[in-house]
Amino acid sequence: MTYLERFIACMEYKKVDRVPFWSWSGWPETIERWKKEGYDPSKYNPEAKQDKRYAFGHWFFPNPPFEKKIIEETDRYVVYINHEGILMKERKDQPYSSMPQFLKFPVETRDEFRKFWKERMKPDLSQRIGHDWKQQLKKWRSEPVPFIIISDRWGGFFGPLRNLTGVEKLCMLFYDEPVFVEEMMDANADFIIAMMDQVLDVISVDAFGFWEDMAYNHAPLISPEMVRKFMLPRYKRVAEHLRKRGIKYIGLDSDGQIDSLIPVWMDAGLNFLYPFEVQCGMDVLAVRDAVKRAAEICRSGKGPCLLELDTYRYYGHSLSDPRNEYRSKEEEEAWKKEDPINKFAAQIVAAGVMTEAEVEKLRNKVAERNAKAAAKAVASADPDPADVIKYMYTDTVETTVPEKYTKTKIVKAAPEFKRVNGELTYKDAIKEALFEEMKRDARVILYGEDVADYGGAFKVTKGLLEAFGRQRVFNTPISEACICGTAVGAAMMGLRPVIELMYMDFALMASDQISNQAAKWHYMSGANVEIPLVYRCSVGGGKGYGGQHSQTLESIFAHIPGLYVIYPATPYDAKGLLKSSIRDNNPVMFVESQLLYGIKGPVPEEEYLIPIGVADVKKSGKNLTFVAWGPAVHDALKAAAIIEKETGKSVEVIDIRSLVPLDMATILESIKKTGRCVVTSQCINIGSFTGEIASRIMAEGFDYLDAPVLRVGAKDGIAPQAYVLEKAFLPSVEDMVKAAKSIL
Repeated sequence: MTYLERFIACMEYKKVDRVPFWSWSGWPETIERWKKEGYDPSKYNPEAKQDKRYAFGHWFFPNPPFEKKIIEETDRYVVYINHEGILMKERKDQPYSSMPQFLKFPVETRDEFRKFWKERMKPDLSQRIGHDWKQQLKKWRSEPVPFIIISDRWGGFFGPLRNLTGVEKLCMLFYDEPVFVEEMMDANADFIIAMMDQVLDVISVDAFGFWEDMAYNHAPLISPEMVRKFMLPRYKRVAEHLRKRGIKYIGLDSDGQIDSLIPVWMDAGLNFLYPFEVQCGMDVLAVRDAVKRAAEICRSGKGPCLLELDTYRYYGHSLSDPRNEYRSKEEEEAWKKEDPINKFAAQIVAAGVMTEAEVEKLRNKVAERNAKAAAKAVASADPDPADVIKYMYTDTVETTVPEKYTKTKIVKAAPEFKRVNGELTYKDAIKEALFEEMKRDARVILYGEDVADYGGAFKVTKGLLEAFGRQRVFNTPISEACICGTAVGAAMMGLRPVIELMYMDFALMASDQISNQAAKWHYMSGANVEIPLVYRCSVGGGKGYGGQHSQTLESIFAHIPGLYVIYPATPYDAKGLLKSSIRDNNPVMFVESQLLYGIKGPVPEEEYLIPIGVADVKKSGKNLTFVAWGPAVHDALKAAAIIEKETGKSVEVIDIRSLVPLDMATILESIKKTGRCVVTSQCINIGSFTGEIASRIMAEGFDYLDAPVLRVGAKDGIAPQAYVLEKAFLPSVEDMVKAAKSIL
């Protein structure tokens, strides 16, 4: 294949003799470092091995360029005006790879922009390429190589404006002077079209690329909404014009994390990005190669990578879908010619791995196996209705760690636990549980947002990175879906992940991963898969964090079968229950209240576990029962003391400790004795798990009741931020006392 044929075939997802190889080289300092590490350019020079192509970008630079003018120079740095008119300060020891300091940009006002554009952005190719530019274009185009124009640094609608005004000023101009921004963008759109029209009047162009460089490591410099509002119309205008002129591949070059902008660019009609690539999802080997290379990039710390795997679905989502309303038979037949199984079979034969006869034998063997499996399924007896929820939970616990996972080591130092008179804080009790379980079992890993170096937003995990290293304690992107979803995969593969959600509110961002993946795999696999993981969720109620950072949502997740939900109220329970949760082979939502992180209580240094699903009677009584969990347990104890002092009636306080599984036996035993009950928590009343407990008491212990079961919870509203309002919003000791007295 010629270089051009190979490029076009690759862009069209067709067969190629090999993938085109283009090298963009590296920074000079990078090459020098490689040489020190053993790289020998005389033995391997990527520049010499790459496919030939013509790729131009400098034509779009300001012309005439600014004359380089040195303003200041020392032994360490030089301050100068560069060819784009930018005043910059640059280190002398690393002039290429070190980011310069930009001191002043050529445009501050609209008049300065108009002067700059009039003088230096004329679309005159005789000045930009040379007086014989038409002959030169024809000469380049006559060769069978790709001809690509990437409008480097000056062909876009953010990057060039950034070069004119600077990033900070440009970002402010979007708000302060949007008309000025649009004027600059329209001028550049006119400039690109005028430049490209001259080229396209002479030759054809295979691909065109905008240049933006508009993102940092984690996010774009402006929001997708701003890009859609200001830039999308200009992208569309240019892209549609160039496509009418015959350019099929129109893309964009931008550094940084640009994922959120991709939908906008797709809407603009762009069909390639780099450093991204698009792989044919119908080619098994292509997908394997792409995933392998992407994994290597990520593991080496050079990621992230976005893989877009184009594939085709032969059938609709529903078996009743005839598919004739939105696709033709010709389309389906065309895609079937790209069938991945047939393609892979052909590749296996071409590589000499198997003969065509051996492939056919394997096909027949697979078809026979599938037919037997189908026949077996049809002939099998229907399941026993008694087993309808048989596999909802596993009853297995990791009581013994396999020997190869017991060999853990402390990388630097164990964390410090400030035990005073045998007492630890709630959060130190959690940390000690994590430390002991990670030391006991090398499969236990810990990750989440800022849990490593920073020790978590509330310092619960501080010191664990130093103890176990970054292989077992690491930070994640700000993506709860990613955090919770990868934990499911890690658990399926044999690890025992503990992940931290900074606020329980954010669990809603991952409700599919938690509710439909973690909670359901054991049941839906017929008990073939266990998901031993712990979701640690921190509740911010009572701290003045407002409606999106203060919700106590355990009631929602108690409604999800397949998930354990635990909410300890004391340091002793927090440690013992977390250790049990980590060893349990069910997925566990372990809820922690920020209000409790600082409380202290006795926590033994010796090993102990608290069984999941066993309530604890925090205080015995005869006349009324408080059933509570989380911070409400402490309020219930205070309320009990007040009631006893004011009425002489004794009150029993039960801390259920786990919502799922729920220990109804302990609750009912108390109701038999007291005949009266108030169920309380910090959940809002509507839909609260307090209602589930009250309902079950009514159904299972009605004969023991001398009064209706009451509930005390937060107001049915959104958590306010103001202290006085949040105090009125959350259930108080006074609320509990009032409810109890009304039925005594």
